[in-house]
Amino acid sequence: MAKETRTLPEKFALRLPEGWLAKLGASAEANRRSTNAEIVARLEQSFQNENQPAQDEDREERLAMAEVHAEVAIEIADQLSSDIDDLKKRVAALEARPLGMRS
Repeated sequence: MAKETRTLPEKFALRLPEGWLAKLGASAEANRRSTNAEIVARLEQSFQNENQPAQDEDREERLAMAEVHAEVAIEIADQLSSDIDDLKKRVAALEARPLGMRS
């Protein structure tokens, strides 16, 4: 039976700051993959995040619009509350009148 070997298309020697290999190894173990697979996954994620600035700008714009909508909603709620208070005062004034004078 021939020995099966897995080869990757490209090999690259990498120098890491002290302690990083241990961190990568711990993360790889936690994610149940090899250290190499952990490095590849993290690199893939960083490439996906290159599109993130545009998404962040969209998110910021949506947040700004939500804040404007919230401010308008608060103004409307305040006005409605004031209108309700005025109506309550008018109803109370009407109820305070003698029965023959109500209309």
